[in-house]
Amino acid sequence: ATGEHPQDNFFETAVTFDTRDYPGHPTSGGLYRASAGIYSDRTLDAFSFKRYELEGAQFIPLFDQAWVIALHGWGAFSDAQAGHAVPFYMLPSLGGANTLRGYPNYRFHDRHLLLASAESRWPLFQHIDAAVFIDSGTVAARVENLGFDQTTYGLGFRVHSHQATTARVDIARGRD
Repeated sequence: ATGEHPQDNFFETAVTFDTRDYPGHPTSGGLYRASAGIYSDRTLDAFSFKRYELEGAQFIPLFDQAWVIALHGWGAFSDAQAGHAVPFYMLPSLGGANTLRGYPNYRFHDRHLLLASAESRWPLFQHIDAAVFIDSGTVAARVENLGFDQTTYGLGFRVHSHQATTARVDIARGRD
């Protein structure tokens, strides 16, 4: 694939293993992904780097799939050689509806990212579930500084059909 400038190139490869029963509203199964990418800046020779990502989600049904425990983990790791940097707009970030839900989108960003989330969903009505969740993770310039420094928790509601979630509302709180 080609980047923004004709001289810039990026190449990414990924493998995904998906056993979820319904990708839009999973109640069992898992999704596992690994990817590696090479971004080559041939224009300025300052922003070439490699990115490696691992991600996994597991959905554990309880009580005939009425109650679901969802576990999610994600790691993103950037490798830039001396004299090169990862452009700010390509830094992995945490915050927003799918990562640290108690913070705005892109609140935390740096070269490396680590995230773990757990959510418990149970039915209130036929097509409305309640949920409680906790998200924890961090970003860092160095891999050895990664941890679970930022934590958010909250509750939410999910409106869904049998196969897809159509609306989601979460109320979350972070340390800030």
